[in-house]
Amino acid sequence: MLTTALLLPQQPPAPTPDTLPRLSAPIRILADGKPIEAIIGHAAPFVVDYDRDGVRDLVVGMFGSDSEVVRGGTARIYKNVGTNREPRFGAFTTLQADGKPAVMESC
Repeated sequence: MLTTALLLPQQPPAPTPDTLPRLSAPIRILADGKPIEAIIGHAAPFVVDYDRDGVRDLVVGMFGSDSEVVRGGTARIYKNVGTNREPRFGAFTTLQADGKPAVMESC
């Protein structure tokens, strides 16, 4: 008679508050020497090499715009003038589409 054993992977123990990952304390990100502030609505930061120079830049989407001309959500681009290891962000430019500020519908 041939018998086989089926070995199932063991489930890891359920996480407890003591075993969950901990986030670091928040820090202020500076751009052009000043703290970055989302003037309107919620901020949605994203790190990406926007200009393809090998250094990751910071793009911050916003629910609104700090321009009286633009209605809707916009995005700011903060170019990294430092390195990936030690980023330093310059003043922002607004994301453009067809030569105008890009606008996203926001509810």
